[in-house]
Amino acid sequence: MLLKISATNLIFIFFAIDAFAAGKGLLKLETKSNLPHLFNKKRVVITNLSSTFKYPFKQKLLLTSNFSLTKTQKPYQEVLLRDAVLGGNYFAWKYQNILDLSYGGNLLIPLSKHSNKGSSLITSLSFAPTLVYNISKYIYPSFNIILSYSPRITRNFHRYTTSYQGNINKEYLIENHLMLRVSKNQIQLSLEVGYNSSFNYRGTYNARFYITEKIAYVLEKSLIISLGHGNGGSTLKPNGYESNISFFNENQSWFHLGVTYLI
Repeated sequence: MLLKISATNLIFIFFAIDAFAAGKGLLKLETKSNLPHLFNKKRVVITNLSSTFKYPFKQKLLLTSNFSLTKTQKPYQEVLLRDAVLGGNYFAWKYQNILDLSYGGNLLIPLSKHSNKGSSLITSLSFAPTLVYNISKYIYPSFNIILSYSPRITRNFHRYTTSYQGNINKEYLIENHLMLRVSKNQIQLSLEVGYNSSFNYRGTYNARFYITEKIAYVLEKSLIISLGHGNGGSTLKPNGYESNISFFNENQSWFHLGVTYLI
């Protein structure tokens, strides 16, 4: 297996090492496989190793960095870098431990082969407010029940409007993310629903969705194991008018297993 690392990539590796020494962040190893070929030779297994590091700045500002590698189970497949993300979150408002409002922004650094050579991506800028609502006391006070909603708008910047493969690159992406999380003691259940709209440089519109369900178990204070299922894709079937949105699809669902270590 080959690992391609340039001088630019080394900057982010040292940036991550510095945060690791500060003792704030997490390491996550996740493997996922597509459902249709889960038990045969045609299955696709993707393994991701990611690190997220946090830099608290005063009381209301949190700076973050994310660096990750990916490996697809194919003969002679390389271990590849994924795009790095630098971000910041500002905790703007809080009401009686029930409502929280924050604003987040991300800057993407194109380190992946797909972004650099495939789509000629220069960078991406995104902005997302997040509203978190603790509804525990209204339903089951003995549980921790969190409902959150986050709309995000992303602006991509490319060298060329057309990718290497001849596809028109996406200029804008509008995402809507809704999550319900229920936890008690060492067990956590979560449901995430997303609806994404994209516009390419010619103004063509495309809509996609994703739905994921996950159960996580905290083995220790710093070690979490999770198991989940997800489904996603185009919001419409190939005929162009029937809805393709569903929790489960035998042709496009996937399962994942993850291990997270809190630093």
